[in-house]
Amino acid sequence: MDSIEIVLKKDNNNRDIDLDGMSIGATESLKEILESMISIARYEKEINNIDLKIGVKKGSACPLLSGQHNDLRVVHKKIEDVVQNKSTRDNFYVKKLNIIRDNIHEKKDFKIFYINNNSRIEITDYFDNGFKSKRERDLTPNYFEVEFIKGKLMQNGGTNPNFHLEIPSGIITIACTEEEAQKVNFLYKQIYISAWVDKKKKGKREYRFCDSYMTDSAKKYFLEFENFFKEIATLKGTAPLHKISSKLEAFYNNKDFDNAAKFLRIFKNKEVNPNYLKTILVISKNVEKYADPALNKSFIDSLSELEQLLNKKIRK
Repeated sequence: MDSIEIVLKKDNNNRDIDLDGMSIGATESLKEILESMISIARYEKEINNIDLKIGVKKGSACPLLSGQHNDLRVVHKKIEDVVQNKSTRDNFYVKKLNIIRDNIHEKKDFKIFYINNNSRIEITDYFDNGFKSKRERDLTPNYFEVEFIKGKLMQNGGTNPNFHLEIPSGIITIACTEEEAQKVNFLYKQIYISAWVDKKKKGKREYRFCDSYMTDSAKKYFLEFENFFKEIATLKGTAPLHKISSKLEAFYNNKDFDNAAKFLRIFKNKEVNPNYLKTILVISKNVEKYADPALNKSFIDSLSELEQLLNKKIRK
């Protein structure tokens, strides 16, 4: 196993740091360094499916991040990109490395090593200066827009299937398939749906059916999903990816595959950011095998459809 190790020998009062009796200041610094390492490990798990380990060596406090040779090379390369101020540097790493730097520079005696194939390389000088964030490009090209709409169903069907909803601002038309029209066939009743907004034509918003939320439990997610997608539409960089990962992990921890499927269905849009799809598929990789094909068919089908969509987008 390769590793990146931070050896903290003396605190800011020039006292030896030992895990058996650390000062409050040294403990807080160690905590923040470990939290930054944990964040990096979690980040690489979400984005690249890399498994990293966190540890602390006894004696002088030595937090470390360890993993397989090729995995640690990925991390070390990203650290080098930050140190060298490269245009490819990742602002997530910039933030976490600055936290580590702020905490180690309070100490009187510290060293940092990159253990690579049993070769011990000192990289303490990497942290001589602070790290600058780059202007982070928006990771949401052609971002799809989804709206959550409740309204009275006034008309349903037609040669070109669609249905009409009465909402406070007037009547809107939702394009759909015949099967989808049947799903919302509650004439003159209030229904709850999500709909994708197609690109504006002459200032007009056009809607396509995404999903319905008619049961009591589904109505709960109607509101929850509405808030979620409003929020990620405002986020930049990798922040939306972390939100998506956390949301899916909550579903998976509760083995709630039905509502996970409803969440995934919203991403089945040709304009979706491929990074969203990659994140979803990485997080779901080891979960799908726990889903019952008979009971959780919609969940398994949703993952398959998103994988197909990603493959199409990558081939473009």
